[in-house]
Amino acid sequence: MTLNWSTKAESVLPSRDLSGCIVVITGSNTGLGLETARVLCKQNALVVFACRDVEKAQQAVASLPPEYQTDVIRLDLASLSSVREFSRTFCSRYEKLDILINNAGVMASPYLKTSDGFELQFGVNYLGHFLLTKLLLPRLEAAPEGRVVNVSSMGHRLNLLNLDDLNCERYSKSRLYPIYYKWVQYGNSKVAQILHTIELNKRLRATGSRVNVYALHPGMILTNLFQYVSVIYWLMYLLLTFLCKTVEQGAATTVFCAIHPSVRNYSGGFFKDCKTMPPTLPRKAEEKAARLWELSEDLVREK
Repeated sequence: MTLNWSTKAESVLPSRDLSGCIVVITGSNTGLGLETARVLCKQNALVVFACRDVEKAQQAVASLPPEYQTDVIRLDLASLSSVREFSRTFCSRYEKLDILINNAGVMASPYLKTSDGFELQFGVNYLGHFLLTKLLLPRLEAAPEGRVVNVSSMGHRLNLLNLDDLNCERYSKSRLYPIYYKWVQYGNSKVAQILHTIELNKRLRATGSRVNVYALHPGMILTNLFQYVSVIYWLMYLLLTFLCKTVEQGAATTVFCAIHPSVRNYSGGFFKDCKTMPPTLPRKAEEKAARLWELSEDLVREK
């Protein structure tokens, strides 16, 4: 079967039996995360719903067939202590982790901060996932072929990533272009995810690890990720719905990177429509990726 823009997630590799496979999906109570969870559960994986709102996660689980294997563990990516607590709970229950899907995110939010004082989009989309991946890496190493899947976006092109201003203090004090700021910071968080993918892959290869890592653009999909977008943007978006994917189509590239054998040789790569493609990166991307890693290590270190 040819995989392309219109492929649905459940059609990526329908014959793959994932019995014994343990998957963690952040933000899996709705949208792309829930569809990804549904497809992987259908193929006999055990999916851990890593969600901020446990009640909503349990409702999502209840919407699935009762024979599906699931677990729910609270995870608030806007709190580094919650990320650490999630990791401790997961590691107490499971000896390995086959697939980590860093799916949760916020988009174009007002200038808000996480409980640790980081700008919200940077903190949730990137830094919380950075720490989560770091803490779960030993369990990924314990799997026969661990995979990390970072759900990024083509919005990464709208970045002005400044490694000396990751918390966007300069932008936050400007009231001239608040909408522009929101989208630029969204792009910053998404390009940070891709730089994380590049640097993590470099470090994994240096140690001979069997863990692979991928970043991807799922497509333009109408989900609750648009909760912070203005009415004008909603109207523009609705006018372009013919260009949008369904949730079933949007989850396809995530499932592809998570389970398809053809991606084994593309660790560190960026994918769109179930195909690899070069992302639009800042100048000296590898140097920036290495520096971002070091800065992130310092930011997530317990004081």
